[in-house]
Parts: sequence; structure tokens; C-alpha cells
Amino acid sequence: MSDEGIGVYIINKMVSLDLPENVELLDGGTAALDLIPYLRGKDKIIIIDCIDTKDPPGTVYRLSPEELEELNNFTASSMHQIGLAETIKMSMLLGNNADIVIIGITPKNYDDYKIGLSPELKSIVPKLISIVLKEIQP
Repeated sequence: MSDEGIGVYIINKMVSLDLPENVELLDGGTAALDLIPYLRGKDKIIIIDCIDTKDPPGTVYRLSPEELEELNNFTASSMHQIGLAETIKMSMLLGNNADIVIIGITPKNYDDYKIGLSPELKSIVPKLISIVLKEIQP
């Protein structure tokens, strides 16, 4: 679904970077609750996903799980049957106490069934990678 693949796109770009040994890249796809075992035992988790807002495509947000859940005007939109906020909340209830950061990006739209990002999202890929690299700094 085009821009819905922003997280996968970023991971594929970052895989060739010289990342610290303790950094793991994971394509969670649409797994939702199946991701919970992968979230256990981590100190920090950075999630990159689309967040459907009324803002211009390519708008970037840095949110905590609480902010994602509290903001009524934000709808985490994805192909996941269970939403991102619910998956994070369930993992926390099961003992995940990692520092979780959500990098949310406003997509151009969710109606395009095609492979590849919109030009608006493709143009901010370097910015997103920079944001993630800053987040993984000790």
C-alpha cells in the first residue's frame, strides 16, 4: 500500500549502514501481536510507521506510546488488524519496559495499492534515517 511501506523502506536503506553491534533492525510487517516476543529484552525500541493525520504528507512526529494513545486526533493507520498502540500496550502489560519511540509519518494516502513510496515520502528518507541514527546514540 505504497506509503504504508515506509518502515520497510527505511530498514532496507539502513541495513547497509555501519550500525552499533547492539542495534537490530526488524521488519514487523503487519504482524501486530506476533511482534511482542521480539520486543522483549530490549532497552530501546524505535518504531517507524505511518500515522494518518490531516497534516501534509511527509510530516514527521516523534511520539511516546502514551502520546500516541492520548491524542484522539491521531489514528495509527496500517494494515495491522490490531493497531500499533494496542500492540505496544499489550507488550508493556507483559513486562516490556523498554524506552519506546514512535517515528510517525503522515502518508500521501492509503488508497494506492502499489509498490513504492510517494515522492513526498521518498524525499524525506534521509531525514528519517538521520532521526533514527540520533535515537540510537547512547
